[in-house]
Formats: sequence, C-alpha cells, structure tokens
Amino acid sequence: MRTGNLSELLGPQIGTDALGRPIFQGEAYDPATTRADGQGGFIRDPFMYNGQLNVINPARLSPISTFFQQGYKLPTTSGTSLNWLGFPYTSSLGDQRYFVKFDHTISSNQRISFSVQMPNLWWFPLGKGPSGVGRGHFDLFEGAGYLQPTVANGFFTNNGEDRYIFNYVLTLSSNKLFNFRAGMNRVPKRTIEPYPNQQLLTGAVTAGLTGTLSQKTPNVSIQGFSGFGPQYNLDSWNPQKNSITADLGWLRGNHELKFGSEYIGEFDGYFGSDGGQGNFSFRNLETGMPGFPLSGAGYASYLLGDVDSASVVSPTTSRSATGGIAFFAQDNWRVTHKLTVNYGLRWDLFIPLHLLHNKISTFDPTKPNPGAGGLLGALSLYGNGPGLNGLTRVADYYFKGFGPKFGFAYSINPKTVFRASYGISYLPYYQKFAGDLKAKVPQDGWSTTRTSANLDNGVTPAFQWDASGFPLTFPQFPTLDPALDNGGGIGYLDRHDNRPGMVENIGAELARELPGHVSIRIGYVGTMAHRLESNYNMNVLPLADFGLGNLLTQNINSPAAQAAGIKVPYAGFNRSVAQALLPYPQYLNVTNVLSQWGNSGYNALQVNVQRQLGSFVFLGNFTASKQLCNVTFG
Repeated sequence: MRTGNLSELLGPQIGTDALGRPIFQGEAYDPATTRADGQGGFIRDPFMYNGQLNVINPARLSPISTFFQQGYKLPTTSGTSLNWLGFPYTSSLGDQRYFVKFDHTISSNQRISFSVQMPNLWWFPLGKGPSGVGRGHFDLFEGAGYLQPTVANGFFTNNGEDRYIFNYVLTLSSNKLFNFRAGMNRVPKRTIEPYPNQQLLTGAVTAGLTGTLSQKTPNVSIQGFSGFGPQYNLDSWNPQKNSITADLGWLRGNHELKFGSEYIGEFDGYFGSDGGQGNFSFRNLETGMPGFPLSGAGYASYLLGDVDSASVVSPTTSRSATGGIAFFAQDNWRVTHKLTVNYGLRWDLFIPLHLLHNKISTFDPTKPNPGAGGLLGALSLYGNGPGLNGLTRVADYYFKGFGPKFGFAYSINPKTVFRASYGISYLPYYQKFAGDLKAKVPQDGWSTTRTSANLDNGVTPAFQWDASGFPLTFPQFPTLDPALDNGGGIGYLDRHDNRPGMVENIGAELARELPGHVSIRIGYVGTMAHRLESNYNMNVLPLADFGLGNLLTQNINSPAAQAAGIKVPYAGFNRSVAQALLPYPQYLNVTNVLSQWGNSGYNALQVNVQRQLGSFVFLGNFTASKQLCNVTFG
C-alpha cells in the first residue's frame, strides 16, 4: 500500500457506473478523470497501473504524504487493519502532594479549622516534560508504538492544584448555630503539549507542508485507517474557583429553621495554540465514484494528497470571570406527631461570563456582510467603541431564579408512612461558558479557526496539500472585519438564552412494616430537566431543496445550475448549488453555541424490601426506569 498498490482493499461489487463498468467496494478512482456523466452526475476512471486494478502510479504520490508515511512502522502481521502487534512507548503517571490541617478551639462556643493541600516537590523529582518537572500531578505518554517519533501522538500534561479550606463555627445559644466556610481551588499553571522530539517539532517544515501556524507535524486522520500526529500543540491555563458559604441554624419550637447565602466565583486564564499545527482529514469520497459511498479509499486520497477538510486555529489568550450568588431559607416543621412538613425557597443569581478586554465575538443575523454583497449575517465583536456592538457580557442577568421546595411525611398508622416532595432547582449557569480549558465562547477577531472543506461530496477536494499547503490565510489580530469568517464557520451567542437550566424533582413513597421483620418501600422518582445546552447548526439546507438531487453538487456557475435558474447569492460566489441555497451562503455553518433548547425526562418505579434475621439484614431492590432526552449531555 505504501507504493500505491491498494488491491488488498478491493471488496465485492456494489454497482455499475454510467458506462456499465462494475464498481467494487474499496475501489479507488482517479479524481483527475472526473467528468459529467450526462445524467446530472459525475463519473471517474478507476486507478490502474501496469494492467493491475486499484494501483496508483507511484509518480502520482504526494511527496508530503510519502514523507509522513515513513512514520508508520512496517506491519508485523498480514492484512490491511490491526496488522501491527507491539507495545506503546513509555507512559507514566505521577501524583505527589501534601496535606496539612489546623484545628483550633477559640472558646467554648467558637472553633476554626484551616487546611491546605499543595503539590510537593521536596521528596523526589517527578517526570520531566517539555515545560519542566511535573508539579503535583502529571501524565506522560510518549505515543502509540506503531508510530515513529516524526508522527508520534504522545503528550505531556502537568496539573498541580492548590486547595485552601477555612471553616468557622459559632454557637450563639443552645438553639442557634452559625457556620462560615470559605475555600479556593487554584491551578497556578496547567499545561498540555506534545511529547517533545526534534523530528516532530519540525515535522511540517521537513515534509514541506506550508500554511499552518506551527512547524510541528500536523494531526492527520485517514478514513478507515489509524491517523497520526500530535493531539495537542500547546495549551496552558490557570483556573481558580472561590467559594464562600454562611448559614444560620435555629431550633424554634417545632421548627428547624436554616437561613444562608452562597457565593461562587470562577476565574480562568488561558493561552492556547492547539490546532496551530493543523488538523487534516482524508476520506474515501475524493477517490470514490460519486454517488457510491462504499467506493474509494481514504488511504488513496491520502497518498494523492487530496484533502477532504482541514482546519488551522490561530493562538488565543483569554481571562474570564463568572460566578453566582444565592440566598436560601428552609424549615423542617413537625406539625403533629404524625405529620412533618419541610419547605424552603432558594434564589439564584448567576453572573454572566465576562472576558478581559471583551474578547468575545458572535454572529449577528441582522448585520450586513460587506464581503457577501451586503447579505445579512456578519461577525460582531463585543466591547464599546467604533465597530463594536456595545456588549460586555455573554448575556443579561436573570433575576427570576426562584427555586421553591416542598415535602411532607405523614404517618398513616404506626406501621405505615407516606412521603411526597416537589422542588425546583437550577443548573449552575456560570458553568455554561466556563469550560474545562477555556471559556466556551467564540473569540473571532482576536483569534479564528480557518476551515477549508470540500463542498460537493468529494467531487473536488478541498485542496491538494503539496500544491498549496493549507490555502487560507490569517489577518493581523485584533481585527474588526465583519467578513472575517466568510467561507468558514461562525459561532452565534443567543442573548435570550440567559435563563439557567431548570430541574424539577418529584418524589412519592409509601413505606410499610410487614410481619416477620420485613419492611417494604414503594416509590416514584421523577426528574424533569429543561433548557439543557447543546450546539446546533442554524445554516442548513431547506428541506424543499433536497429535491434538486445531484444538482446540489454542481457549481453555481455551471450550465446545469444556470439552466435550473439558481441565482448566484452575491458577486464572486463560486461554490456549489447546495452552498448557495443555505440561509447564509457566506458561511459553511453557523453554530448556535450552547443553545438551551434541550429537555430531559426521567421516571422510575423503585421498590425496596428489607428483612432482618437476627444480626443479619437482607436487602432487595428493584428499579424500573425510563429516560427520554433530545440532547446529548454528560
């Protein structure tokens, strides 16, 4: 296969082409022979060299692909998949930290405690990665064993976390207790980056690949085959989370009252160049017979250097702040010896995310796009000043986050109790845009992702990486250009999605003591979640246009498109009919970022049986549950 002989990939016949020739699964076709088939589609000739089907002329192989191909170790077994047996390179995991806690009784009614947990480098040195010795917790993976260092996929991550906890307890009287707690979790510097070796660090330069923003070997995926290259370029961040809680417990007659307040602040600093090395994808489509998705071979497309899609991300920095404040009151009231009622109310106010220097961008569907003939839909940047939209936070404050709770337990008789409850709570809105690595908001204008992709189901590749390298360029940042993302993707932040996700919890249970030391509980549990977050693409082809069939893959300037009366959306547009018919033809996709359109419902019947035999207790549980959800969430 390394020399272009792909005959092992040939499978059974899956059809015939417009000329009556058989089409085989895995059969590779020469994209240079692509032509109209006279029936509204396209046709190609299969690769054949020296009279052998599915063999590419070695002179046609991409020099860049040939260079990186040397990074695959030779197979140790037969076949075209799972044909290498061996061990991965060295991996190591380290975790070293110390914990100290102080407790002090100030007086008979006051006490405090303080604890700290920090990484420890005193006893013995930890594994050394690209950024130095691992601090606290580190993970070192040198890569898969079948890859040579030039194309290795190893990485090093360093995560040293500091934790501080303070607690103060004051007994005000025999029936009043005040508690104050504060804590901070902080990571001074967390990094993740490729495992260093000189061949990988300069792989792109050595291979002759241009257009990316890094000299490193790119990350490459090949349909049907194992890819190669670093999963990361370089990311570092220093998240910090502060929390403060104060509450007062008060026993008053038959009431157990509790009042309190909470504060959480999340602050993240981030630098990332991940994606600067480029992510390149090779698929079957570019060497398949159009209309036959089982034909073609991703490795044939790779050997030719015909890229299906690729993206390169410019470096970005950000410092974000978000959080939330809450106040609550609750009561556990023993109304009678048979009835106990508990009720409460919590109010949550979440602080919408803000980035230092307002490094946030969004798609504005009402803004004319100067790079698309004035069509509506353009890039809009946050901040105050000329060319900015006057916004400084991702959303407005939402002041109606009230969460009531009510429940009761009623003793029908000495052996039977019925319980029921209902409550509303809110998902932490501050976590919506505060990601594990960085703020999950678009930052185009300060950084951007350039994507080049085929737009006609592989009839033509996105580009040929020997001929042009990555073909798209990057502006000097920051830039206020409303047309910056034209030809690629753009993210949309819907400011109407400022309400936190809501969860309704419903429960009911009947408990009964039976003869023979047996007790049984039968209950219902329901959890209904609303406004769950998920991305979706707003820029999709209208259903009515799917009837155009193969015409959708034709170029907008082709005779077939002109004969069908398909209008060019704006001057200079030179893409497919399908692209021209999108709501925003200037973009590949318009992603509604973390739109809160999701709902989930969980319903369960739970049965618990318990029997006591002497000093032994036997438990039996049964649950019948069902969950329905229209989004994927963790």
